Amino acid sequence: MKKIFVTFIALILLVGCSAPKAVTKEKIEITHKLGTTEVETNPEKVFVFDMGIVDIMKTLELNIGGVPVESLPTPLKDVNKEGIVNIGSLFEPDFEKIAEEAPNLIIVSGRSSKHYEQLSEIAPTIYMGSDVSSEGLLASINKNVETFGLIFPDTNFDKATASLETAIKEVHDKAEKSGYNTLFLMANGNEIRAFGPGSRYDHVFTTFGFKSVADNIEESTHGSGLSYELIQSLNPDVIIVMDRGAIVKGDKTAEELMDNAFVKETEAAKNNRIIYVDPQNWYLTEGGIQSILSMSKELNNLFAQ
Repeated sequence: MKKIFVTFIALILLVGCSAPKAVTKEKIEITHKLGTTEVETNPEKVFVFDMGIVDIMKTLELNIGGVPVESLPTPLKDVNKEGIVNIGSLFEPDFEKIAEEAPNLIIVSGRSSKHYEQLSEIAPTIYMGSDVSSEGLLASINKNVETFGLIFPDTNFDKATASLETAIKEVHDKAEKSGYNTLFLMANGNEIRAFGPGSRYDHVFTTFGFKSVADNIEESTHGSGLSYELIQSLNPDVIIVMDRGAIVKGDKTAEELMDNAFVKETEAAKNNRIIYVDPQNWYLTEGGIQSILSMSKELNNLFAQ
């Protein structure tokens, strides 16, 4: 009889220990680029319009309820699981579908920010993107992780970016030591444009530590136009090329455009230091943890010789 009683008590204790932990539910205010929004912690259904944020949420193992499915890049395709809601495109939300699904939280960024007010009428909406900090890309990612720490207070994200910071520092130290004069180019169809410090790809020079080949490249979201003769004249030690057309238009032209006599006369070409980086990471998910790790690996190849 005593043995049966002891077993019964043990079962009670076991059941008690395996009871699910209570989830914190409280109203908090999130201040972001477009305003201040009241959000309930630990939202069950989060709709996301930024691929970098999808990357971060995937890395942090946070549940994603809805995304623009057709816009998912290859590294994030597995996010499209059973039950996920297709919420439109990166530029045009499917307002009817979103309202029907009643999300607890909507996250927008640059491409979708013009719809902030309309989306806010459906559900609490906040801005999170790779431009949330003036201190650079890594600071923006850390800020976004901190924001998720507020929204999901029961989870510890303190070491979420540790490997990222290590990878970035490795490239930064090598780039700074090399002193390579660097030119970042974006190919788009039959056009090439340059990006320098202060541009959309400022992180090449700040976060990753490369020295710009010129100080007068126009600070523009869309880059500065330049000729192949100018590329030869600038004579960069490194040329980093991102082919936007390959993902936007399905028309890969970067290597063909760069295959000319002017480019071949540069130190970059002569020393095999022209690299063609993955536009999915550099154009679609540039604010994500895994995408920056991939960028770091690509840039590290410049120093493998």
